[in-house]
Amino acid sequence: MSEGLWMTGTRLSLQSFEFKELAYRDCPLPVGNQSLVELLSVILNLTQLSSIQRLFFVDNAKFSDQISLDPQLFASLPKLHVLSMKNSSRMPLDNPQLFKHLPSLTWLDLRQGDGGSRTNKALLHPLSQLITLELMENDLTTLSAEFVSDLPSLESLTLYHNQLDHIEQFAELPSLTSLDLTYNQLTTLWEDVFDRLPSLANLYLEWNMLIGLPTGLFKHNSKLTVFHADNQHSSGLVLGDKLFAGLTMLQNVSVSNCKITMLPEGLFIGATKLSKVDLSDNLLQSVPENLFRDSPNLKELNLQNNELLKMLPDTLLRGTTQLRILILGHNQTNNHTNRINNNV
Repeated sequence: MSEGLWMTGTRLSLQSFEFKELAYRDCPLPVGNQSLVELLSVILNLTQLSSIQRLFFVDNAKFSDQISLDPQLFASLPKLHVLSMKNSSRMPLDNPQLFKHLPSLTWLDLRQGDGGSRTNKALLHPLSQLITLELMENDLTTLSAEFVSDLPSLESLTLYHNQLDHIEQFAELPSLTSLDLTYNQLTTLWEDVFDRLPSLANLYLEWNMLIGLPTGLFKHNSKLTVFHADNQHSSGLVLGDKLFAGLTMLQNVSVSNCKITMLPEGLFIGATKLSKVDLSDNLLQSVPENLFRDSPNLKELNLQNNELLKMLPDTLLRGTTQLRILILGHNQTNNHTNRINNNV
């Protein structure tokens, strides 16, 4: 289709279209000094190509020579904001200037890579406007602080489904609000790992192997709002005393199915906006009587599938006047109330 596009019997010239999105699928990537724009110029004119805002490479690595990609690949794409290199990142990304022609890029997807073994640690440094970075399903075993650094605009970092068993302290990422570490092999987190993420609001740690979360883990994360760490495959998760203390923006905490046996009484001190807590499917036999003394906005509490031996302390929910949902089913208490809806 080098000349035009035929639709419903009418011959339409490709020159009449303006393209903002391009999917380049199951084709070899240009190498050496040839750019994608040059490769496609036999089909589209330079004006059309330079207007592309979203570019999706899909499964190109298996059709390409396994040689280093060159910065010229992305030349003459001044309006490109979104770039997905799904599976193509299995090709060597060892040129630190690979993205030098993409200063306006805001979203980058490098999923299904080779684990970073052929990726230059300075690869992302030219992307000062990057807002979203997706590194899921990359077989990453380590994540160096240098690799995810010098990204002042980065708001969302996804490391879902890798092989990370430890993480260094993150470099300064002043705008990062969302961090997804779900489905990795983390066992411990150092107390200072998140210290340089002052805007962190949403943290996802589900499906790891965590055995403990230390007191002071969030001492520099005052904007934390959502914390999920469900389904830890370990001998049991221990929550540090005052882990969430003083987090006045915290609203949602979920640590279900983690083999938790006890909760420190000071866990939520000062967490005045706390509204939803899920502690279900653990091994709790009791709950500290003052656990929610500073949580007047608590609306939903789930304690089902634990080993509670007696009714909750009378003082536990004394100040939770906004509580609407209390789930207690499948415990060892004599009271078999499964769910209480308080509409008062």
